[in-house]
Amino acid sequence: MLKVIFFIGIFLYLSPVRAEHQLQEPVLQEPVVASCSERTYAYMHNNAIHGISYEVVKAVFERANVPFQYRILPWARIYHYGLHKENFLVACLGKTPEREGHFQWVGAVNNKLDINFYGLASNPVKINSLEEMKKYTIGVLRGSYYEDFLTRNHFPSKSIYAVSSTEQVLLMLNGHRFDFFLLEESTMSIIANSLKISPDKYKKALFAFHAEDYLAFSQQTSPELVKRVRKAYQELAAEGKIQEIFAQEDLLKGEHSSVQ
Repeated sequence: MLKVIFFIGIFLYLSPVRAEHQLQEPVLQEPVVASCSERTYAYMHNNAIHGISYEVVKAVFERANVPFQYRILPWARIYHYGLHKENFLVACLGKTPEREGHFQWVGAVNNKLDINFYGLASNPVKINSLEEMKKYTIGVLRGSYYEDFLTRNHFPSKSIYAVSSTEQVLLMLNGHRFDFFLLEESTMSIIANSLKISPDKYKKALFAFHAEDYLAFSQQTSPELVKRVRKAYQELAAEGKIQEIFAQEDLLKGEHSSVQ
């Protein structure tokens, strides 16, 4: 009888300790991470995922000791999931005033980018300001920070042509469906080459803005998960590991700028 009482006492003593430990270190649900298919972010090659965004995610989640599922999806779907899905990380989200309060931000996945308006090289029109550009039709990726920029700067809605893929943007300009498109330079070159089009077919018409893409969790994501991943990112950034990955982006840009 004394033995039974002794073991019951031990159990009652340890149970609160175990419960407290579980509260301090909750089991985290495996998050889904997604980006669109662009070589500056993530892409499939030989049945494996490659790309700068993927490499940043891999390094950060390994440091955080958090397993994850990586998906390459159409941009509109990624953005929708990022606004509504639990434990979802957008791996290539431009940080803009419109998006600031809708996501939990972790850290950048690339160096600062120059975003420009591009036209056909054969187009003789010279543009000197945003106000002048508002007279023309502009092609952009739907739901992108390119579209946000035009809306924020009060471009007429009838002049904005929002399409579902970056490839469409280039092809529709070729078909004279609009006058200019808004895009980042290395992305333009990479997409043009993938379509067997020389990037020289397009020329910069006007600088628009600087942008930076981030890892950003949905607002529905567990605070503990966000805290752990953000801490891992900050540690790697302090060690210079994130910048080492960004250096691969510069090499990628160099490789594709010389391909015709």
